[in-house]
Amino acid sequence: MIKLNKLNSSDVESDNESRLSTNASETSTNASASAQRSSAKAGRRKSKGKNNANKPIMSLYRFNCFVTEENAKQIFAVQFNHFMKDRNIFATASGYRISIYECIEPKDSEDEGIEDDEDFCGIKLLRAYDDPDRDEVFYTLAWSYEENGSSIIACGGVRSVVRIIYCNGPGLHEKKFIGHTNAINELKFHPTQPHLLLTASKDHSMRLWNVKTDICVAIFGGVSGHRDEVLAIDFDVQGKHVVSGGMDHNLKIWKLETDELQTAIDESATYYDLWFVRMDLDMSQRFLAVGNSVGKIFVFDLESDTPNIKPNIMSHYKATKAIRQIAFSRNSDILVASCDDGKIWRWDKRD
Repeated sequence: MIKLNKLNSSDVESDNESRLSTNASETSTNASASAQRSSAKAGRRKSKGKNNANKPIMSLYRFNCFVTEENAKQIFAVQFNHFMKDRNIFATASGYRISIYECIEPKDSEDEGIEDDEDFCGIKLLRAYDDPDRDEVFYTLAWSYEENGSSIIACGGVRSVVRIIYCNGPGLHEKKFIGHTNAINELKFHPTQPHLLLTASKDHSMRLWNVKTDICVAIFGGVSGHRDEVLAIDFDVQGKHVVSGGMDHNLKIWKLETDELQTAIDESATYYDLWFVRMDLDMSQRFLAVGNSVGKIFVFDLESDTPNIKPNIMSHYKATKAIRQIAFSRNSDILVASCDDGKIWRWDKRD
């Protein structure tokens, strides 16, 4: 027979307190173990991160070579010619010199066995252009091309002169555009019309040039322009807008597709700046001859009885360029004309 002992309230409370104490102890033990595991994991993560930080990261490019230019001056600009798809040609602007280089590989070298030469240099100087003004310092350059595919370089700098360098042929030759009154900081060619060149200057303005016809198409400045030197310019990919930034802490967006500007661009393609034409008077003082910009010759008979002398006009379908000078022979039987395309035309007097 099992004897049942009666539990007093004090015994129940004591037993409950004992069980609570035991549970609290277990909870404390579990929390301590959990904290230790978390600390260990954090340590492992920290250690893993530290190992990754010490691990070297492989760069995208590896060193190949370097060259030092002859004049050892600051090189303010370098640009690849992206219009040449089969060769890696680039140019640099340093002092009064524009240098043209090519990136070559050992297999492209003319020297046999160069593949094993540790001193092989992958940058080859092709040619250099020295500005006639030794005080010039070129700040910027840009590549473009002519209708026949020949490469050209536009460059400018401290002397405020824009120079166009024609790279093809046995030697470099150039022409210049004068208009800016201070240093040229940047220049860009139009993305779809390679004959249009935009220049930015320290004179607070930008100019748009037609390098084919040597015309200044437009000037961006004045009230709506920058209040300090223009430092940077660029076209959008379609050539419809220009963005410019200057020392006046302003960014400006210029719209090129206005009626006024498009008319000026279209007219610049046909306009010819014929700044001189020489006429000639025959020895009898009777005939006066002069040419024009499209290859036509006008002969005036000064002894004509009409008050308004109408010229005799001579033309040929192959004569389309400007005639710079006309000359009569001694007896006026022969007339010769010299043209901009290198042609000399002879005309004989009718019997």
